Amino acid sequence: SSGINAEWPLRPGSQDKHPQVYQICILYMDPSQDIVVRLTAATTLKAAVSDFAFYPAAFNDYLEPALQRLYLLLKEVSECESMVKILEVIIAIIEGCGKHVSSFRYYNTCKFIM
Repeated sequence: SSGINAEWPLRPGSQDKHPQVYQICILYMDPSQDIVVRLTAATTLKAAVSDFAFYPAAFNDYLEPALQRLYLLLKEVSECESMVKILEVIIAIIEGCGKHVSSFRYYNTCKFIM
């Protein structure tokens, strides 16, 4: 068992647990983890940032590592369905963070894309 569950962020009263969920998801998206574990962590992260109780400011510290690991994961998968799932997570982060994404510096984006 990977120890992660895509339903965690959706439990009533769990908003205060969001930072822990972000940390765990980023930990499990590490390239040293199995690809299935990484995809499950990405799906869990999508649920957390799509939650009605999501606060973009609370995600600021996790934005860069999350996007970096998602990009690395995107580069490693070959199945179209997996690519779409990862892109959906990235879209959810962009939509959830709104103007906070613009504070993510351009050079940081280029650093992990290249």
